[in-house]
Amino acid sequence: MAIQSGITDMNLRLTLNGGTDANGKAIMKNKVYRFVKVDAPAEKVHEVALALASLQQHTLEAIQLVSTSDIVSI
Repeated sequence: MAIQSGITDMNLRLTLNGGTDANGKAIMKNKVYRFVKVDAPAEKVHEVALALASLQQHTLEAIQLVSTSDIVSI
């Protein structure tokens, strides 16, 4: 049986450094931007992520592209 996989949904997640709590532990905040085009080039997504991060109050720690795939038998 053959299996086929296809990306159905992508989200852009920015992880921001929100400082530290009373115990000195880092506070990380996530901003998620939904409905990224599944065929968007990674370079363009990265450019957009940096532009969005420049508008944030907190410092950018990570950029993640989160995808959802459907797996079906054919």
